[in-house]
Amino acid sequence: MKNNGRRLNQQGGFTLVEIAVMLVIIGLLIGGILQGTELIENSRIKKASSDISGISAAYVSYQDRYRRIPGDDGPTGTITQRGAAWSGVTGGNNNGVLVANRNNSFNANGEHTSFWQHLKAAGYISGNPEDTGAAAQPLGWPDWRDQPGCVQRTYRPESLYEPGTGGVCLGAGSAD
Repeated sequence: MKNNGRRLNQQGGFTLVEIAVMLVIIGLLIGGILQGTELIENSRIKKASSDISGISAAYVSYQDRYRRIPGDDGPTGTITQRGAAWSGVTGGNNNGVLVANRNNSFNANGEHTSFWQHLKAAGYISGNPEDTGAAAQPLGWPDWRDQPGCVQRTYRPESLYEPGTGGVCLGAGSAD
């Protein structure tokens, strides 16, 4: 077509340069999103690692201060004399072994609940020392009841993993 001596171009759509610019922009957006999710995942891993290190430090500090294993420290009459924070805390049997059976993982039975109560009462980790059962355990603590072959978790100070005991200590991983 001609209009006053000029040809009108009726072509519609995008040029190759415009399409290339759009592809670059889309690529940058996708790259930013993927990088952001990677940063979030890395921060979760760092937090979990920090939490585990904090529990380990709390355990060692408790042993240094009281010369006993948290959770196994007892009897109850002795530890409740330490102050107001200890008033609702359950004592262990002070035999040098921290035992938690699979069947009482999330109820108030067993020294594993006392483990967290003792660390809280001593001020090494945050939370209410009078919590029992599942509430006594730190948030996000793994449920090891469904791990195959894990019937009992036993903790002795000399090792974190004891083959043949039917389980592993708190936080050491999966069963045999």
